[in-house]
Amino acid sequence: MKTNSRLYFVAFLLILLMVFGCQKYEEGPQISLRTVEKRIYGTYRIEYFAKNGNNLTSYWNQYYDLSFKIEEISPADISDHIGIKVEGFIDSCGVMKSIHFPFYSLHYWVRGDDEMIMLNNYLYDPSLYPDRLLYPLIVSSGTMPVDSFHITKLTMDELWLRHTNNTDIYEIHFKE
Repeated sequence: MKTNSRLYFVAFLLILLMVFGCQKYEEGPQISLRTVEKRIYGTYRIEYFAKNGNNLTSYWNQYYDLSFKIEEISPADISDHIGIKVEGFIDSCGVMKSIHFPFYSLHYWVRGDDEMIMLNNYLYDPSLYPDRLLYPLIVSSGTMPVDSFHITKLTMDELWLRHTNNTDIYEIHFKE
């Protein structure tokens, strides 16, 4: 009888190690009752922005003061049910002008082991904010939507994304 209980105990420990040791995002929660899609929901600000390893965060902070709110906008049985609303201020010739983008569709999908989101997109009249387009986050209405942000880290209060465009690699870290 003692042998069986030891065997069950060892099996239980092995199962726990597999559950706690095999998580998709290294610094994410060990066990979450919320799906990855639900953990994406929140109001974020950019904490880090880089292109090809060059830190552009100070540039972002100088000219942009935006929040990104991701939430469910329609019933979950509809494929495009996640929305993103962007609001705040963008520098326009030395003056911070208010900006508000209504909810845009945000697609989430899984391809193999890769989880991605697509932003359909922050479109605005570039003449209101001269020289303030900043690919891949602030693009003009004539630009194709940025369709492949790869989720590289997801915790309860952080969302890290990577986007590749030809040879350029963008890293964007959002924090609630």
